[in-house]
Amino acid sequence: MESIDILKSIKSILEDKKVQDIMIYRNDALADYFIIASLNTSKSLKAVCSVVLDYLSDIGVEKCSCEGFDHGHWIVVDAGVVVLHLFKDNVRDYYKIDEYWSDSDDFYYLEAQYM
Repeated sequence: MESIDILKSIKSILEDKKVQDIMIYRNDALADYFIIASLNTSKSLKAVCSVVLDYLSDIGVEKCSCEGFDHGHWIVVDAGVVVLHLFKDNVRDYYKIDEYWSDSDDFYYLEAQYM
């Protein structure tokens, strides 16, 4: 499966689960795509993460890792070609990862609505 197809499927899962502020970045050096998204509660973060992990398993992504699930404030799912960052709203505001990546020459923002 192509990385763009994995990206679109994960984005669709996030939209179906009412995830907020979905931002998609391209970076060929680290992974094809990075997704940043927010939810209000740790419980919601874990639930969405579980759905994404199930999807990745179903399509046969073998080298997938997940960090931060137990804490539920910032969860990173690394599927190799797509890396997903799920934040609780206040944690995303604190780390300001959107500002860091938008100011970087290495990350290119993609309009999520066109994906």
